[in-house]
Amino acid sequence: MAIQDSFMTAPARSAAARKNVFTVVAMAYAAVALHNAWIAARGGLAGVPMIVFGLCQLTPALAVAIYDRRYARRLGQLLSRTGGWRPMLGAYVATAMVVGACIALPYALGLCRVPYGAAMTVSYPLRALIPDAWLAPGYFWLYVLVGAPFLHLLTAMGEEILWRGYLLDEMLKAFPSRRKIYLVNGVLWGFWHLPMIVLLRWDFPEHPLLGPLLIVASQIVWSLVLIDMRLKTDSLWPVIVMHAVANAMTIGLYDRMVDHAYNPVFSPWGLCGGLAMAVVAKLTVRAPHAQVPGPAAPPRPAAVSRAELRGAPRQGLELLEVHGGVRYYLFEEPSSLPMAEICDLVNAAWEHDYRDRAVIRFDRDYLRWLMPENQFFGILALDDRGAPVGLELGLDRVIRVHGDRHRVSYVTLLTVHPEARGRGIAQRILRCLTRHAVESRGAELLISVFDDNAAGMPTVEKSLRAGEAWAMTTSPAYPIWAAAPDLAEVDRYEPLKGAARLALVPGIRQLLQFKPKPVASGGRLSDEAAAALPAGPGGYAVAFEPEASLVAMYAASAVESARELRIEFPGPKAGSVSYHVLEVMRPGLPDRAMAQIQMIQPGAAAPGLAPLGNRELVDALRLVNARLFRAGAICAFLVNSTGLATSVLLRAGFLPTERKVRIALRGPRALINSLGDSLGELDGRWLVDIL
Repeated sequence: MAIQDSFMTAPARSAAARKNVFTVVAMAYAAVALHNAWIAARGGLAGVPMIVFGLCQLTPALAVAIYDRRYARRLGQLLSRTGGWRPMLGAYVATAMVVGACIALPYALGLCRVPYGAAMTVSYPLRALIPDAWLAPGYFWLYVLVGAPFLHLLTAMGEEILWRGYLLDEMLKAFPSRRKIYLVNGVLWGFWHLPMIVLLRWDFPEHPLLGPLLIVASQIVWSLVLIDMRLKTDSLWPVIVMHAVANAMTIGLYDRMVDHAYNPVFSPWGLCGGLAMAVVAKLTVRAPHAQVPGPAAPPRPAAVSRAELRGAPRQGLELLEVHGGVRYYLFEEPSSLPMAEICDLVNAAWEHDYRDRAVIRFDRDYLRWLMPENQFFGILALDDRGAPVGLELGLDRVIRVHGDRHRVSYVTLLTVHPEARGRGIAQRILRCLTRHAVESRGAELLISVFDDNAAGMPTVEKSLRAGEAWAMTTSPAYPIWAAAPDLAEVDRYEPLKGAARLALVPGIRQLLQFKPKPVASGGRLSDEAAAALPAGPGGYAVAFEPEASLVAMYAASAVESARELRIEFPGPKAGSVSYHVLEVMRPGLPDRAMAQIQMIQPGAAAPGLAPLGNRELVDALRLVNARLFRAGAICAFLVNSTGLATSVLLRAGFLPTERKVRIALRGPRALINSLGDSLGELDGRWLVDIL
């Protein structure tokens, strides 16, 4: 769960966020106006070097630094992760194509004042910063596309720290509507350029009235893509790259070639740039819901009575420590828990933290399933009223890392109620659970699954920094794949990724979405003896022993929604697939039944059995999906941590979504370091339980 430093009530938090938005934007406006007025007093853009004018882009970051120094920590998070090479490359290519269109169109129409060549580079305002050889026409275009963006990174960062950094974070707290956030962010960003247009005649020198309107309209569209990219990656680097490339190509090529009289039509910040970026937005930005709840916390769960806390021995709550009015209890049996209040706690936190994602709606049955007898323990935090404010579960497991056997605790469901955050509760829960796992359960390592780029992993990393004795290593980011009879419906809950979104185009959608059909391999499903199949760790860097894994939990499950199925094929061949059908919630949408395919066992060298090949794996997935969809699930999700070939998933009807997860192992530094090299030997393929 995302753990945020906030203990305000919802209305107070929203009002404070609106104040922050107003104040920091006012400071940024004042700073850029003063800077531009100073330049105007010295003769305008012709009277100062281009680099002096460019310093105005640092004023937004300066406003943030002066107004809220505490943001440095959050800024460090946004700059410490890149978001991945695909978003970075996508940002570069999309921006280059948009600005390239703004240059190519007037060039084709014969409206360029200076053709591409030596005469054009004479007026390049940053020529003093680069070697003369790069100004030769044969090299200049390459410099603009590859080298020039690096010159603009710092100034682009100066703007993005405010507009897609601090301001966006505060607007997410202040406004419940995502559409309003897109609109207001773009308007504020566009009007920030007003002093440049009015005082310095920048970009629209002959259109002082039309220019501001055009740049505001254009930058609303640019903001759609920039905000969407920031939210998808939780990183500022893709938007910084996008901004830097746009500035580099505009200053290096567009401004040198195109007659400024046509800027309202052809400028990247005018009509052409806005329309071209609108095409990018149409292809990449998912439609926001009309109302997305902000970080307002749902009502707190009902309090457990004092009598229950002091309670009868059957409750099995063992007090570990008390701090700041919060009591931390150890529990090792479901009957010790107020299940209704725990469900309310977990659902409140998940709705708050993942308000723009689909998440499981927890109920009593699912929580009890997560607590197999004699295999689990947990930490429960209760406030001074006896209300649950925090929780984490640990499940006893045994893993093998390239043959070496280790006892581990699978740690999941770290939860702190939104109204109780900022008090160190998560850190104390983590420390209590870790201490019990190691000292009482004999765990050598702790293993967890995190949404990629979510705040849960930094919270755990912070708990490790308290001492030098422990460390953490993580798997690659695994995409979540989805199969469904209606891809458009699934995309509303868990958006498809990149090129997979072409599957939403009418015609293509009907071709790619799941349709039940007979399997040619002769496979059939069996509800019996699935657990008898061998499920060893062969071929994987990390594997759970079958007697202490989800396989055993599914095999023993009496709940119809959680099953393990045996798939039999001629040969004879056999494998098994485990699944769980759960209610999934997303703000603004109705709860729907979706299935998580948790584990795929291709079989092993069992007497008389051959392991499944790719053809059988495809048919196995299709058989299970057909059963799930007939039972009412609208979608089946799968985390491909077991190394299934992409071709298998695509042939089985699965497409990648935007969501990814990472698996983390933490434990004594010496042990983690000794495992580090071996974990990378097989490209980080891990066979793990996903809860």
